[in-house]
Amino acid sequence: MSDLHFLVEDPRPELTDNHLWNALLPSIFLSGFPTRRAYDIACALWTARDLGTMIKRTHQATTLEPLIKPIGCWDSEEQFREIKSACLKPYWKEIKYLLDKLP
Repeated sequence: MSDLHFLVEDPRPELTDNHLWNALLPSIFLSGFPTRRAYDIACALWTARDLGTMIKRTHQATTLEPLIKPIGCWDSEEQFREIKSACLKPYWKEIKYLLDKLP
């Protein structure tokens, strides 16, 4: 896994929430999660980001939101919800913890 350093770098640095992803992705491996679990979480989040997922902050919560084509690669919010349910939901407890700790 040592050659997977790209997982801690934002694949979409042109997006306005780049600073949040640059904090989030490395924090996965510093969080104390078991190594394999951290790797799986990083892969899921990195892929979601690469497809055009933004971190949105409100006074109530920090969430993940899709950028629909042509800006992002998501066809629709429904597609994002389906992929989120299949790929991120198994790690949601850890992802919420990481999002809540963002500066």
